[in-house]
Amino acid sequence: LSNNKSRCREFGKEGFEKVKGINWDDVIDNLIF
Repeated sequence: LSNNKSRCREFGKEGFEKVKGINWDDVIDNLIF
């Protein structure tokens, strides 16, 4: 749980600046706790 939330936060900070190049499978993996 903690690791997933940390990954989600990191993604939130940097990932959404690169939405066009996003791997949505990774996003979904990060959002399912």
